[in-house]
Amino acid sequence: TEIGLMKLSGFEVASNNLIGTLPAELFTTRTLRGFRGKVNQLSGTIPTEVGLSLDLNSFNILSNRLTGTIPSQFANMRSLELVIFDSNYFSGSLPAFNSPRLRFLGAKNNQLSGSIDFIGNLSSLVSMSLGSNRFTG
Repeated sequence: TEIGLMKLSGFEVASNNLIGTLPAELFTTRTLRGFRGKVNQLSGTIPTEVGLSLDLNSFNILSNRLTGTIPSQFANMRSLELVIFDSNYFSGSLPAFNSPRLRFLGAKNNQLSGSIDFIGNLSSLVSMSLGSNRFTG
């Protein structure tokens, strides 16, 4: 279903005690530049449709109840500058981010594992927070 937000550039619903899942349709809006859904009770997974938001430069989903893996589509989102997955229940590995603009990466307090070798390729990275996970290498 179409949700009629074809010109939406920012979506901010932080600290609202929202319950439910992230609607995949939200991320089919090609004009979306910022998503801020931190400090709610969102559950389920991040929809893979997030990869359709090619101009997305900010994604903050801190402190929710999200599970599953972080979609690999994030690796190819070259406009990303800030991405925060902190304090959820994500498992698996982090996508090999490839954004030349990525300045802040946060994924602490999850159940993530695997290698983080890709960080050497992030030339604009200023701050990274990955504590309380199961990373190796």
